[in-house]
Amino acid sequence: GATVDVPGGWICTDVEPAQRSPETCATSPELCQALFTPEEGFLFEWSSNVSLVLGGGLYEPGVAPEQLTSVESARATTRGGQLPAELALDFHVIDPPALAVLAASPAHGSTGVERSPAITLAFSEPPDCSALNDATIALLSAVFDPHPRVAATDGPVAGQWTCPAPRQDAPYACAAGEADDPCVVTFQPDSALPFEWSTNVSLLIQGGAFDAAARVLESTRATSLGGQLPTDFSAQWRVVDPPPLALVAVSPADGATGVERSPALRFTFSEP
Repeated sequence: GATVDVPGGWICTDVEPAQRSPETCATSPELCQALFTPEEGFLFEWSSNVSLVLGGGLYEPGVAPEQLTSVESARATTRGGQLPAELALDFHVIDPPALAVLAASPAHGSTGVERSPAITLAFSEPPDCSALNDATIALLSAVFDPHPRVAATDGPVAGQWTCPAPRQDAPYACAAGEADDPCVVTFQPDSALPFEWSTNVSLLIQGGAFDAAARVLESTRATSLGGQLPTDFSAQWRVVDPPPLALVAVSPADGATGVERSPALRFTFSEP
């Protein structure tokens, strides 16, 4: 990754000459502390490796004060008080939390689902929407349970996932119940009635640890060390079955008398 300098400044407490001794640190440790404060609004990137280097080495005669590279004590002289050698400190910034699916609609195991349901997923934080629209990562498929006279129409369901843009003031916050909740994504099928009657629908989203060769769903702040959906997510539901066929009317009517010898027999059903 890129190396950047962290903007900010050091804050140290001025001490009186009489306090410039190691004993001061035992009784007033705050006088021996130096605080580095990054500029307002600065944040370390997730999963960053941060290095802090404090200059060290003995005083070199003839060096101007502004050219000194060693950290010195408040009582340093040209003969002592310097940090004897360069000191390097390293730390690792927290990794993004794992992405999680909090809710799905239709819920897993639902039956009697409409033929054109609103398909939504609620995540713990905004997901990578472009990855959701990669069929190798998110796949919505349908298995039609047909009558023997009807051809099967199994296969993936064409459509697209849509995601509200994360808000700039709080890009990882979710507002439950709001229409523009950046953590709730919706599947928009290409067809007005994407599912046949009695269809078994399955949604599979690839999860797992980061692997450059095998893509998985990640959050918008994911790094190679965190932010992935840790395991596959799957949900299945069943579309509503056709209603029973009903005989609405018959002509001649049941029990009719005086019927012609060659009548037209007409049956009216509730649907074709």
